[in-house]
Amino acid sequence: MSKSSSTSFAPSRPLHYLELHELSHSIRNRDISATEAALCLLARIEALDGELHSYAAVMADSALDQAARADARLAAGEDIGPLLGVPIAVKDLCWTAGQATAAGMPLHRDFVPATDATIVARLREAGAVILGKTQLTEGAYSDHHPDIAAPRNPWGGEYWPGISSSGSGVALAAGLCQGAIGTDTGGSIRWPSAANCSPSALMAQI
Repeated sequence: MSKSSSTSFAPSRPLHYLELHELSHSIRNRDISATEAALCLLARIEALDGELHSYAAVMADSALDQAARADARLAAGEDIGPLLGVPIAVKDLCWTAGQATAAGMPLHRDFVPATDATIVARLREAGAVILGKTQLTEGAYSDHHPDIAAPRNPWGGEYWPGISSSGSGVALAAGLCQGAIGTDTGGSIRWPSAANCSPSALMAQI
């Protein structure tokens, strides 16, 4: 029998700040549904990302469809993947079938790949719910295109959001996804991870 999320799901932190494995565990235990988790994150994106600009595209309809399928699989008692129902964001450098993949470049804003990148395919196989594509620097290089609003550090607009995988760093720090895919050649994951770390978390390490 499914548990009632309103009575049994009592996390120590808000859902959007739960660790990935904590939310995965709660979904598997059916303390909360994948659909409820997706709706929570999508509502937070709608409320905050107009100022943060971490997403290049939000895939709300397909995310809710994926979440509903995850719930159906759980209800049917199927063997499930390790990320079943967990909301994940993907850097807009990774091809995503049926969804524009611009790589931070207006030149490619209408490019819609027919296939998934390996990382996207593996996320789907693991059962993840893909919330959308996160913004990045132009061509994953050193700066954002002037015609694209750059991601904004959630701890203050005066702070640097990092480069390349900046949208992924901002989205994760602001609780707009449970996990985010980035890519790194010369610091493109490491810099956004450090730049968007909460001040309290930084102080705890000093």
